[in-house]
Amino acid sequence: MKPDFQTITRAELRAYLLEHRDDREAFYAYMDKLATEPVLAVHSPSDTTPLDETIAKLIQQRKNN
Repeated sequence: MKPDFQTITRAELRAYLLEHRDDREAFYAYMDKLATEPVLAVHSPSDTTPLDETIAKLIQQRKNN
C-alpha cells in the first residue's frame, strides 16, 4: 500500500522514492514538496538584517505553516 504522499514528511517520501524508483507519482510528489518547502535560505552580502532576526523570522514562518 502506498503512503499518502501529501501527509508524509519530505524525508519519508525521499526514503520511499529511493525504494520505489519507478513510482512516478512519488517522484512528482517529492518534486512538489521540494518546490513548496524551501530547504535553504540564501542571503546576499548586502543584507544587513542581523542573523538572529533572520533565524527568528524563519522559525516563526515554519510555526505558522
